[in-house]
Amino acid sequence: MVFERENKVFTVVEIKFREDPIGVEIVKEIEQKINKCTFPKEATVEKMLISLSGADSHLHKLDYFSHIVTLSDLFSKTNSLLT
Repeated sequence: MVFERENKVFTVVEIKFREDPIGVEIVKEIEQKINKCTFPKEATVEKMLISLSGADSHLHKLDYFSHIVTLSDLFSKTNSLLT
C-alpha cells in the first residue's frame, strides 16, 4: 500500500500477519516492490511496517523502516496515531 502525502512524500506500508517478529529478510522483499513503483524524482519515500509482533532486534538495528507499528500499537488507547 502506498500513500501520497504533501510535499512529494510517499509512505510505503507493508502489512504482515505473523506471530513471530519480522526479520531482516523483509528488506529485500520491500526493495523489490519499491523498485516496481515510479515516484517523482524529488520524492521522499518512507517505509512503514505494520505487523502482529513488530520487528526483531536485527531489523530495528538496520533502521530501515521509518515506522514500525504492531497491532497493539494501533488499538492502544494511548496511541497517538488515533488522536
